[in-house]
Amino acid sequence: MLRVYFEASSVLASYNLDLPTAMSSDIDLYVDIEHPLLYTIYLYERLHGKYRNYRVIPPYIDRFMRLSAITRADVVHLNSLSVELAKVAKKLGKPAIAVLHAAPFSKETYEAINDYY
Repeated sequence: MLRVYFEASSVLASYNLDLPTAMSSDIDLYVDIEHPLLYTIYLYERLHGKYRNYRVIPPYIDRFMRLSAITRADVVHLNSLSVELAKVAKKLGKPAIAVLHAAPFSKETYEAINDYY
């Protein structure tokens, strides 16, 4: 079974909550919800029967839980320019996939992330 760490970094519920739901049932998924409003949407929708097939890391959680989830994951899926999380993934030997929704970035930004993605 593939284990995926999925960073939900914005309030776009249809992307950050529905995409993990649409992933195969053969995936063990950890969804790290950073935005408090997105977490509220998740809790509301979960009460109505959605979003039961993955584990959630709520906002304001300590770094140990996040690091533990990344350590257990086979793949790290980032939805932001999180160089810190990319460094952790690289240090642990985990492949990192970054979906950058607000391109283009400056040349300096691309150079800063080049070593980690």
